[in-house]
Amino acid sequence: PSFEKPYLKGLSLEDDEALPPFKVRLLLVCAQLLIYYQRFDLPKDCIKACYDFVKEHEGLLEESYRRKVTLEYIKAMKEDPVVGEGNDKTDKSTAVNKDDGGSDDEDEAVLEAMLDAEAGGYGEFEDDFDEIEGDEVAG
Repeated sequence: PSFEKPYLKGLSLEDDEALPPFKVRLLLVCAQLLIYYQRFDLPKDCIKACYDFVKEHEGLLEESYRRKVTLEYIKAMKEDPVVGEGNDKTDKSTAVNKDDGGSDDEDEAVLEAMLDAEAGGYGEFEDDFDEIEGDEVAG
């Protein structure tokens, strides 16, 4: 049978009863929250904080898992925020979209993650500038 690669690399525990260090456990929590962000209804500032922690300790993550975390972060941050996001279990199908488009810091963080991901060979991403440029070429 084949097994999924471990999420962490280079971690060895001295005895079977020991827990990984707190920062490693927190890293896994943050990474899993990013991968399953749709299930948790997290506010964007929480998603960004999780990704910042993952980036700070990315050397501990196995490459394919780190790639997956990055891609999910980009997807999460590109989604339109909805009223009530992160505050309660508002039915998103009836929620009203905010029209502020997110903060400049959020936009900059997503753009930076997209550029890093493209440079790392994770794929190509479109941003608002690509859409505007495409409209100008077509028009």
